[in-house]
This record gives sequence, structure tokens and C-alpha cells, in this order.
Amino acid sequence: MTHAIGSSYDEVPYTSYPYSRTHPDRLCMLARLFGLPAADPRESRVLELGCAAGGNLIPMAEHLPNSTFVGVDRSARQIAEGHEFLAAVGLGNVELRCASITDVDASFGTFDYVICHGVYSWVPAPVQAKILEICRDRLAPGGVGYVSYNTYPGWHLRDSVRRMMRWHVRGFAEPRRRIDQARALVDFLVRSAAHQSGPYALLLERELAILARTGDDYVFHEHLEDENEPLYFYEFVERLERYRLQFLCESEVHTMFARELPPDVGETLDRLLPDLLHMEQYLDFVRNRQFRASLVCHADAELHRALGPGVIKPLRTGFAGRPHEGTVDLTPGVEHRFTGLEGNDVVSREPLTKAAFVRLMNLWPADVAFAELVEHAVAQVLACGLAVPSDPDASTRLASDVLECMVCGGGVDLRVHPPDLAFEPTTFPRTAATARWQSRRYRFATNGRHQRVDLDALAVEVVNLADGSRDHAAILDALVDWSGQGTVPDVFEDGRTVDPAARREVLTSRLDRALEGLLRHGLLCDAGETPGQGDEARAQRKPVLSSRPIES
Repeated sequence: MTHAIGSSYDEVPYTSYPYSRTHPDRLCMLARLFGLPAADPRESRVLELGCAAGGNLIPMAEHLPNSTFVGVDRSARQIAEGHEFLAAVGLGNVELRCASITDVDASFGTFDYVICHGVYSWVPAPVQAKILEICRDRLAPGGVGYVSYNTYPGWHLRDSVRRMMRWHVRGFAEPRRRIDQARALVDFLVRSAAHQSGPYALLLERELAILARTGDDYVFHEHLEDENEPLYFYEFVERLERYRLQFLCESEVHTMFARELPPDVGETLDRLLPDLLHMEQYLDFVRNRQFRASLVCHADAELHRALGPGVIKPLRTGFAGRPHEGTVDLTPGVEHRFTGLEGNDVVSREPLTKAAFVRLMNLWPADVAFAELVEHAVAQVLACGLAVPSDPDASTRLASDVLECMVCGGGVDLRVHPPDLAFEPTTFPRTAATARWQSRRYRFATNGRHQRVDLDALAVEVVNLADGSRDHAAILDALVDWSGQGTVPDVFEDGRTVDPAARREVLTSRLDRALEGLLRHGLLCDAGETPGQGDEARAQRKPVLSSRPIES
């Protein structure tokens, strides 16, 4: 059975992406929020089960050079690609093994973090049991496991589509034909149900939309594999208990709270449910949840479920958002709305909170220690002639607002340590070696916050030229030469190259924008400037608060 699993991923390998929710710094941050003293992510041991070609694990290893990483995958083809990746970037703190998850034993040692993303629901029961056994036996005290899985009730409807697709392709053996036929079936069903307006037509339209934006590897492994076993959250918790494990939290903490529900629904749940685990299951019922990414830990770990402002103060805070309108007025009681990357809004009437969020937006993708954030926000409010609560009231009030933003899914990003990225353009810009390899292979790259950034042809070239050995002029010279070697549709509107002087004129401005884009998306690495200097340099490039409402 494990051979069959390996063979299917050899035939149709998954594109090996980074998953920011699995990063050790994030796992550590979440554990500490709930009182678990997880290991420092900068000096930890990390195991990934089902690591594919290392696209998640290897960028972690470059940015955490004092940690060690082990990846296991049954697909020889994907492990071979991962070894090619490792050889190209020259990392020595990663080991990729072509092995079954069932082969993991005591010889592997213990780990501070175990990652199992996109595997649990897609393997047979004995392998599912082994995954939890590994979390029990291979996690160090205070260790954190990450396990993602498909869930009911949301997957009941999707499973009907999956079963139709599998029946339709039963006569085709070749993966390409199976994938094409599966897509064609859903398209046919959507057109056939176009005259309907009920839930079935909506289900099909939603499934078609999902398939339209996902790759063939997703279609093949999510819908056409033999194994895909969703389960209810309560069933997952029961399995954890059998292996002396417990549910720590969800990787997206805001999903653990019912803030988006009508007040009467939230009050009913609070009144009727005896504990967090029951609340989680009923929230799945209410939301028709399809997928979970849960953190687990040892059953004897003592957790603190009540989150208060104190949990925010030891952490770093970032915010990737924008003002809902062009001006930010610090006047008390004047409401201002900020919109996070996911589209959720944060609303505040508090001068300190509004000043802090402008500061965080100006710094992104960098973040700042909470104490420094308070200091800056207080200074900005005082500069506007407004009163500020005395410490510790000021820091506690701001911490409460940051916590509220996090539990509402407003886009606040908390970390234990600063990400490995530049605060400002440097003389010799440098991207990560892993980003350079990924950009050539896949046209995306992993940034300093362990997020995927898609790239056009020019950006790919700039990512690779910015290896720390060239200044701006040398990169421009290389781009001019590159653009003369063939058509470059992402640079020149008609797709044709022109004479060198004209290419240089076009590329001069394009390079400036490309480097700014790499900086803004966290793809330029730290070149040694101190955080304080970097913060100020970045803040000067965007307006900050003044005594009048300003453009942010």
C-alpha cells in the first residue's frame, strides 16, 4: 500500500510549496500563546512527514541555519528533486530520506516540531495511526506537532463530486487522461445544472471554481486517489487521546472564536458548551468546515486557554494591511478602518492603536518588538498633542487591541523572532539561495516570512542576479544583456527586443520597481543593518503620522 502511494506521487508529483503556517517560529508563537514552553525555533530539530521535494523544509533550513531538519517522503522522484535542490543551495542542516512514514522509529531521534501537512486524510488507517504515534514518541517535552486533514461536515458535499469524478475516470489508466476527464466532467455537470438554482448547482459551481485555480497535481491527489478520508473534529480528538496527545490550538487562531457569528448564536454556544473542544466541533457544524490544520502536544502538557494581553507583549508584531481610506486621524473617538491582506477589517477609535497600525504598515514585511511598537505609538500620539494613558496602561490597552485583531482574523502576524529580510534597499542586494533556485524552477520563491511569492520573467531574472555579488549598476548591465537574447514579453509590450540603448532606458526604471517589489514582498535578505536603522529608513519612505490627518 505504501508502495502504491509512492508510485502515484512519482507519476504526478506535487509542486513543493512553502506553507507559512508550518514554520517553526509560527508553531512556537502559537504554543507560547497557550502556555506551552516550545523550543526556540532558531535552535530546534524539525521533522516533516510527507516532505515532497523539500519546498517547505529547505527554505526554513536556510533561514534557520542553527536548526536541523529531516524530511521523509515515499516518492523517490520527489526526494531526488529535493536532493537536487539541496545540492544547488549547499545546505548541510537538512536531510531528505526516501522512506515510508511507517519507517520512522527511534533511530530518527526526537524533534521539537513535527510537521505533517496534506498527508493525514490521504493515507490509509495504519499510516494515520503511525503519524500520531510519531507525534507521541518522537516529540520532545514541550514539542509541537502540526497535522492537517479534511473535515466533515464540509467534505460531505465535496465527497459526492469526488465519487462522481472517480467513477467517470475508472476506465482510464494514464494520469493525464484521468485529470482531463475529471475536469471535463465537472464542467459538463455545471453546464447541465445551469438552469437550476438550488444547492446542487451552487456546489458544482464552487467545485469548478476551485478546480479552475488549482493545478493538476491537486486534482489528481485530492479527488482521484484511492485514499481521502475526512473526519469530524471530535473523531480526531478521540484519536489524539488514544496516543496520549491533546489538541493545542488551530494554526489559524481566529477560527477558534465565533466573532463573525450573530451575537445570539455566539451567546448560545457559550451557554451550552462545556469546553473548548465542544465549541470547536459546533463551530465546524455552523461553518460547514472542510479543512483543519491543528497543532497537537503531549497530553500531560499544562495549557492556559484564557488569552489575555500579557501573551502579546513578549512577541513581535507585524501587519500587512492598508488604511480603508487615505487619511488616518488620531483624534480620540474618530473611527478608522484598516483592511488586512485577507480582506478582514480592523476598526479602532483609539489614538494609540491607530498610530501603531500605521507604523506596522509602514514597516511591513518587517515587524517590530511590541515594546518598541508601544514606544513609537506613544511618541506619535504625544506629537499630535493628544493624551496617552500612563504605562503600563498604554501597553496593556494596545496589547488588548492587537490580541482582538488577531482573534478576529484582522491580519496581525505575530512572531517570536524577526524574519530574515532586508529593511531597506542595500548596495549589493541579496536574495536567498533557495529563492533563486525556486524562481528558476517554478517561477515562485519563498520569502523571509516563509510565504510563496509568484514572479514574472523579469522578477525571476532580478532574483537570480541579486545574489549579493552585484550592485545596482551591475544588475542593470546583466539585465540589458539578458533582454537582448530573445523576446521578453513581460518587459516590452510587443514582446520584441530593441536596440541596447532603448533596452537600458526601459530596464532602468523597471529594475528600480523590481527591487522595490522584492523588498516589499520580503525577498531581499538582511544585509546586516541594525533593526532600528532599518525601521527608520523604511518609515521615511512612506508618510507617518503628524498633528493633522495625513495620507498614509
